[in-house]
Amino acid sequence: MIEKSDNNKLKNKIGSIIGKIPFLHGRLDLHMKEVLSGAAIAFILRVIGAIAQFAFNILVARMLGADGLGIYALAFTASTFASTIGRVGLDQAMMRFIAIHADRQEWGKVKEVFLKGMSIAFITSAIAAMVMFLLAPWISVSLFHKPTLASPMQCMALSVVPFSLINLTAESLRGLKVIHYSSLVQAVLVPIISCVLLFLLVSAGLGINGAILSYVSSTVVVFIIGALLCWRAGSHIWKASIEVPYPTSELLEVSVPMAWVAVMTFVICLADTVILSMFRPASEVGIYVAAQRLAMIIGFIPVAVNSILAPKFAALFNAGELVRLEQLAKNSTRLMLLCAGPLLFLFIFTPGFVMGIYGREFVSGAVPLMLVSLGQLVNVAMGSVGLLLSMTGKQADLRNIMIVSALLNIVLCFALIPNFGILGATISNGIPVVVANIAATYRVKRHLKISVNQFWRFSKS
Repeated sequence: MIEKSDNNKLKNKIGSIIGKIPFLHGRLDLHMKEVLSGAAIAFILRVIGAIAQFAFNILVARMLGADGLGIYALAFTASTFASTIGRVGLDQAMMRFIAIHADRQEWGKVKEVFLKGMSIAFITSAIAAMVMFLLAPWISVSLFHKPTLASPMQCMALSVVPFSLINLTAESLRGLKVIHYSSLVQAVLVPIISCVLLFLLVSAGLGINGAILSYVSSTVVVFIIGALLCWRAGSHIWKASIEVPYPTSELLEVSVPMAWVAVMTFVICLADTVILSMFRPASEVGIYVAAQRLAMIIGFIPVAVNSILAPKFAALFNAGELVRLEQLAKNSTRLMLLCAGPLLFLFIFTPGFVMGIYGREFVSGAVPLMLVSLGQLVNVAMGSVGLLLSMTGKQADLRNIMIVSALLNIVLCFALIPNFGILGATISNGIPVVVANIAATYRVKRHLKISVNQFWRFSKS
């Protein structure tokens, strides 16, 4: 069995606390108790990681100024995009297949999926890193008109391979249901180690390259830590024999559509901000980004819950337990609404007060915050429909939905932002989110014959 006693102890402690809550006592099945306790662990760790990342950005800004932070952000965005392409969607595919085979205790297949996925991702990420390194001078001059960006971007290219392998390691740990290890590797350790190294390297006079090297070094260190945690989480898995080589085509059949999903999601997240910066002053971009960052706090909730749901969805669907799958999906939707409710109320009904936390000049972002939060409300209320598609063999449908949504986002941005500015950016970003959720809900209904966005009490089963 998987060595995860520490994880079980944490879950049991949190589960006992949850079980004492009056309106939940006696009304949760085993799956929902595990989702609640695991999501709590994931949420806490991701909040810690977000705080560390925020602290790192503040340190870069204070030590290198606004220009330094801008150069770092551009180089980081380029490396993240290269890593997204280099992973070829294998992170999601590996998590799905590892969850299925671990549920059957087919440890040889778990081992083969892990090794094959890591090998493919290493090669493709190395190619993506090399392309980024070679194109950095052209990108910095021709696209961004910032010649000083070339050297930092080339330096940041060194992080593409370890960052890709970190994500694959974290998703594999998710598939094994070792959630606290997965969250540590994916969301916490890199920003914390980066903060420590930042002082050393920038103080040594390395400037912006010092900041980038601190991030690159942290990705290498965290990948090593992640590999050690993988060994601890399932030492018996690596001793298992591989009877039949796992078919590469089966992995790629799932991973390639998921790669399109990841790239399109990346485009949707950045298109509005990039296009807004092309037509409007920096101050307006800053207000819009501030509103988005606040609304993203709500996004921590579905991310935390989905980190637990993904392997469960895959295992239940593979076992043919559609009734339990439907009940779990519905209860999870209500859980996310319950957790997001207070923040949604604040952001939708008192957006001016909330934006005032940034300062008086940011109060004008009240309407954007309200609209972005309404989009998050739809995203939460619809449930984990995208995850259901990707974990039940309909990743191609999700890919098509995300491609259409990304194209719609770009068209709306160019149509609305020049005339309506920040309001146009908000609408351009919100409409594709709603369209994508409606389309995914329809496909889930057709594919699984279930609906997860209905509001009723927790099941007593």
